[in-house]
Amino acid sequence: MSIVDFESIDPRGIHRQQSYGDRDPESCFEMLSLLVRNGWQLIRVDYFASGTGIGMKLPIEAFTGEPMRAPIRLLEEEWKELIVNS
Repeated sequence: MSIVDFESIDPRGIHRQQSYGDRDPESCFEMLSLLVRNGWQLIRVDYFASGTGIGMKLPIEAFTGEPMRAPIRLLEEEWKELIVNS
């Protein structure tokens, strides 16, 4: 389980502080990108991997409104290939 805790301004100008959890980081990042695509402005994003209790601040400029799942999975495959071949 992955969780993002984020602060944002919705399309109506309302300040919000929310959390969202899903099965993997890509799903959480995809949801944040979808919000940006729909007019939300992110102010702060923190990522938590379930069970660690350790948060990581994420750069809000990474969430542009573009899909993220496929590019992240592609990078993952490239990293795996580099590790196997080194």
